[in-house]
Amino acid sequence: MLTGLFRVNDMTDDYRQLCQDIISNPGRLSEDQRVHRLFEVEWEHRMASHPEDATYHGYGGHNDRWTDFSPEAIESRKTDVRNTLDALKTINRDRLGDEDRLSYDIFDHLMTDAITAGSFPSELLPLSQLDG
Repeated sequence: MLTGLFRVNDMTDDYRQLCQDIISNPGRLSEDQRVHRLFEVEWEHRMASHPEDATYHGYGGHNDRWTDFSPEAIESRKTDVRNTLDALKTINRDRLGDEDRLSYDIFDHLMTDAITAGSFPSELLPLSQLDG
């Protein structure tokens, strides 16, 4: 676990650098290690970007903040999802074990779905069936 990996003020830059490291250094780690690293980095970033989700999941260290819904932060999160998918696409799925291939496919679906969902600005909906 990478707890504390991201500093709140620099988390986007840190995250983008870590994704770039995964993209630009394919020979340094095996494909299994690369995909696991991407999963860990994305999870840590998601918890730092959405502190309420971190609290919901029992992931400590972010209980003193709220999700930033400024237009810049929203656009930054959309860019980060695209960067995550770009990093995933550099991992050779065929070199992964069966379980990691399944995880890769699910993660690919989640990131693609998040990109598609970005065209429906849920941040403009103050109420929903999930959040009341």
